[in-house]
Amino acid sequence: MLTRLRVGVAVALGAAYVFVGPTSPALAGGSPVRFDASTGPDAVTPKVVTARCPTGSLFATGARIVGGDGGVVLTAMVPDATSDSVTVTAAARAWYDGAWSLTAFAVCDRSASPPGVVSETAHGQASVTVSCPGESRLTGAGFRSDGWAEHVGVREVAIGPGLRDVRVGVSGSATPASLTAYGICKPETGPAGVLVTNAGQFTGNWPKVTSTEDAPPDMRVYGVAATVTGPEDAFLTALVPGVDQNVAVAEATRGGPQTGGGLRVADDAEDEEDDGSLSASGIFNATFH
Repeated sequence: MLTRLRVGVAVALGAAYVFVGPTSPALAGGSPVRFDASTGPDAVTPKVVTARCPTGSLFATGARIVGGDGGVVLTAMVPDATSDSVTVTAAARAWYDGAWSLTAFAVCDRSASPPGVVSETAHGQASVTVSCPGESRLTGAGFRSDGWAEHVGVREVAIGPGLRDVRVGVSGSATPASLTAYGICKPETGPAGVLVTNAGQFTGNWPKVTSTEDAPPDMRVYGVAATVTGPEDAFLTALVPGVDQNVAVAEATRGGPQTGGGLRVADDAEDEEDDGSLSASGIFNATFH
């Protein structure tokens, strides 16, 4: 069942990756606005940051680790329809003691039929899927991985065909104590959105950044998803709706003490197993009513 309770909240507006504010741009139906909130760059771990919609409703979420050199993992990107907010958490692994920062992104819009949030939790498993109820469709997604951040990284937040399902997957040397997939689901009140994906290329270079093509003039990016393939120690470090909602951007890296800081550069002698790819997907939507 979709849950929804409207609560008005005032919040600071950030420019890309930088916390400033407060200010509140006007929202019009079908014209999403991205609100950001960031922590300062330091060695404190774990970090938690929340981005809120000052007006309108939460339609999609995003997160980004800045710095970390492969030693910091995203552990949660949790949407809350009650407060129209997203809370992002990340933690540094024991071997990493450098400075890093964390950003949360909330994509906000207005609609006569605002979205709600659904979730599904699995225990001791490497993947979990949640589905939108009834005829509702996804506008965004989220995840939460509890336990074993030292050994586990989220490597997949995948949107299924027809914008009905979200699959979250992890990899590493353990499975989390619990893994939760979140879907931000909206009743159909107009044309369904379109999932646009850039599959990226197989290379041995890490970290990787992949973005979708620009959105058509009459559409904007709401939710962002991504999938990492290749080494088991590779994981997602960013899912970012572009500042003008024209593109969806994903970032991934490899991590662990054995990688010398998590950043690996391929050479001609590297084995094929060191290669990998990063896909980025965006939910492109036109005007909501």
